[in-house]
Amino acid sequence: MWTLLREALAFIEIESWRTFRYRYVNKTFRLLESLAAGYPKDATNTDAELCSRYVLGSLLVRLSQLLLGICLDVSTVLPADLKKYLHDRLTFGDQDPAYAASLIQGTVQWITRAVQESGGHIPTSIDVGRLYAPPRYANELVELVERLLANSNDARYIAIASEVTEFGHSGIEQKMPRLRAAAAAGDGLAALLKGFVVRAFEIPAGLAQPVGSSVEALLGEKAHHQRQGRSRKTSGELGTRPRPGPAASTRGEGDTATLFDAKRADPREQENA
Repeated sequence: MWTLLREALAFIEIESWRTFRYRYVNKTFRLLESLAAGYPKDATNTDAELCSRYVLGSLLVRLSQLLLGICLDVSTVLPADLKKYLHDRLTFGDQDPAYAASLIQGTVQWITRAVQESGGHIPTSIDVGRLYAPPRYANELVELVERLLANSNDARYIAIASEVTEFGHSGIEQKMPRLRAAAAAGDGLAALLKGFVVRAFEIPAGLAQPVGSSVEALLGEKAHHQRQGRSRKTSGELGTRPRPGPAASTRGEGDTATLFDAKRADPREQENA
């Protein structure tokens, strides 16, 4: 599970953030499918569960950005051709569909001939047609893209809305009214996107829970422990540190009292006095 989470984070943070490619769209879908299948059902594995929810939220935000890239790409495609165009992209990625199909067909023919020459045959259970078929969620994704195109003004804010939904921080939202307004504008489309992901990849209910409040609580607890640690350290130093005396020669170089003496001996302070 941790290998998958590291792979997904590397994809989000390094591989997919600079440019739009349909291969990034397809890889996002593959990662979502793997994440749903590998989600830890053991309630005691809290670290993996929390990280899985964080990765899901990050993939949703990245997918919202990729959807805007799809909308830009298909803006010159005729509505009648949109479905076939997106089906081809979901099947073959950024490759030319005709060329990719010819490569697949040539490979299948070569394997079939090699198997027959060795006296065997391709099992009938192997459906070669699946190699050319779009994924099962293709039609629903086309409908989602059409919905975004029809509501382009609100679609501009879908990434912000997804970010706030998954990782929202109440304090930040209160300080930034424009962020709150943008998130509200794209909230409906962000909900449609998440609903599509939950249905298409059978996301477990626990995994679909936004991670923002959990991370905020975890960071707050960590900050509290750090403050307590600093307070105990300061109390310990004050309790063990000798009080400054008149004999400066007995003090160590790192002693606070030595710094006080050096400050009193500063010629600039004497001049100001």
